[in-house]
Amino acid sequence: MTRKTRQRDAIQAVMENAARPLGPEEIHLAAKRLVPSLGLATVYRRLKKLVADLSLDKAILKEASRGNV
Repeated sequence: MTRKTRQRDAIQAVMENAARPLGPEEIHLAAKRLVPSLGLATVYRRLKKLVADLSLDKAILKEASRGNV
């Protein structure tokens, strides 16, 4: 059984209210405003679980700032 937590709710709220796809670090920064104790590892674990459950699609994007255009 999966527990409902403040951390999970914060991560979900950030993703649902985003105007564009967000990276794990962006999700962490935004969700940390709602739950200051939220760790980046928690975000990664939640995203991994959502991908495994087919609730979220994983995308690997090249960032122009790194010269990968």
